[in-house]
Amino acid sequence: MADQNDPKLLQQALREFHAFVASFDSVMLATVNAEEGNTQSDAAIPEASYAPVLVHEGRYYIFVSELALHTRNLLHNPTAALLFIEDETRSSNVFARQRASVRVQAEEVAREAEHWHRVINLMEEKFPKMMPLLRTLNDFHLLQLTPQSGSYTAGFGKAYELSGDGLQEIRHISRR
Repeated sequence: MADQNDPKLLQQALREFHAFVASFDSVMLATVNAEEGNTQSDAAIPEASYAPVLVHEGRYYIFVSELALHTRNLLHNPTAALLFIEDETRSSNVFARQRASVRVQAEEVAREAEHWHRVINLMEEKFPKMMPLLRTLNDFHLLQLTPQSGSYTAGFGKAYELSGDGLQEIRHISRR
């Protein structure tokens, strides 16, 4: 069995991770509701959802309506997690699906910013059927999701931790 800590194998796994997440048109989101309280019964509640996604220059972008719970959650509590996961019908083993989980910090991109127009134009190229209409709706917000850390699993025994700017650092996870 190959040494998963070999620098060449680590760099290959890093390239595979970035290609894997870039191949998705949508991402699963884990957010925490905005109703943070002081008692256990009022505690913040985790919520799962999804959104179309654009991966660009080491950041993830979603253009989402404030009618969606995840948008309100992210505007009030910017810490979230993203999940990119192989379709189970394509996986040879449901227990070893290729997947990446990325912890992010969300930040709204202001509509009047040049960056907003640049990213929205890229999203319109990626999603030409919907973005021309959605970009005109004022209840939609462009959120930049900046990765803080992550994990990538390419199969049994091929699990990695990711860190650094743009998740460019990788380390094999082992039981040792």
